Amino acid sequence: MKQIQSIEELYTGLIEGPGESECEGEGDFKGKCNGGSTLFVVPRIRYDVRRSDYLYQLYRPMLSSDRSNPSGHLDGVMNHSTPLTVRSLSFWEHRLLLKAVFQAPSRSLLHYHWFEIQDLRSLAGMVWKWFCLFWFRKRGGKIVWTIHNRMPHNPVFPRLNLVMRRWLASVSDRIHLHCREIADDVQEYYRVDASKIVVLPHPTFEARILERTTALNTLSQTRNLPINPKDTLFLMFGQISHYKQIPPVCDLFAAMKGAEPLAESGPAGGTEQQAESDPAGGVYRLLIAGPVKKGQQSVLRQIQTIADHSDNIHIIADWIPDEEMDLLFSASDCVILNMKEIWMSGVAMMARSYQKPLILPRTGCLPSLNQPGSSSMLHFFSDHKELTDAIQQFRRPT
Repeated sequence: MKQIQSIEELYTGLIEGPGESECEGEGDFKGKCNGGSTLFVVPRIRYDVRRSDYLYQLYRPMLSSDRSNPSGHLDGVMNHSTPLTVRSLSFWEHRLLLKAVFQAPSRSLLHYHWFEIQDLRSLAGMVWKWFCLFWFRKRGGKIVWTIHNRMPHNPVFPRLNLVMRRWLASVSDRIHLHCREIADDVQEYYRVDASKIVVLPHPTFEARILERTTALNTLSQTRNLPINPKDTLFLMFGQISHYKQIPPVCDLFAAMKGAEPLAESGPAGGTEQQAESDPAGGVYRLLIAGPVKKGQQSVLRQIQTIADHSDNIHIIADWIPDEEMDLLFSASDCVILNMKEIWMSGVAMMARSYQKPLILPRTGCLPSLNQPGSSSMLHFFSDHKELTDAIQQFRRPT
């Protein structure tokens, strides 16, 4: 296992020089005979939400410009320090892997993310993905796989998911993880040698931090939310999905019935009665913001039912553009995560980028976020009682 500090180091030693038989490339691959190689990335880099896109932030140090072709993915942009072209692919563009590996196998590198079966449609798609990856590897292409979580969220066909993911782990030249703490689990679960594992921390995000009151007022007006600056606003951000366990958090806020937190910073503690009697305090509010994940409408209905009977729970079940993300995080006082089976969270890294306190589970890579100087910003829990205590004891700094 090796710890690295930059995305470029992840590919060191995986690209060889072109042989004479590879000097016949055309079109997308004609640059390979001049020393260039192609790094294929799956899935596509999302330029429409680049500040909140994990892939864009991960590969950003390798990109020499922000140019993208009309289809929305990076194509032909070179890093000036290394002769490497980054090309992100959609599902159907997996065919380009076959074209590349038959023309220039030693100059073709694939970095794969989120290799999983989520429903019947993705089961059919897995056949095509496996076919392309099988021939890519058989013809000499190199593969790097980032394992984001032990298994997919809300998986169907768990046994088949495990078989396919173990296959990809076996043919990958490198396995990328976000922290050392999960390496032993990966070795045992995916049956890979430690020499394959490379640790590179999760990227941070580009945060545009706004003044809290201004952001809160703007958000309240644009989304018609009854929130005032004295309130303490907790945020659950990202796709609305079963694995995020949003309903139990909604139940906690519904039970508070508008309890007022202390408005001044200080040691955690105090009782609900103290909070309610504090004249400078506001209301504990929970804001849930993000689109509903495909097939998870039942989760939205469940939390909407709770919100309909509570005046301190608010839901924005929409896709959130980068500009509104600035408003949400700048206006919020604390971000809550309540997943059980998770190794790493992009939302946790967003909260850190916006310098927001976090209430989060003690699992996977998340405890590794507890670096010197950050302990007051991170409130870990291991069970429902600790989650409840962390929420009730949180105090918003004035």
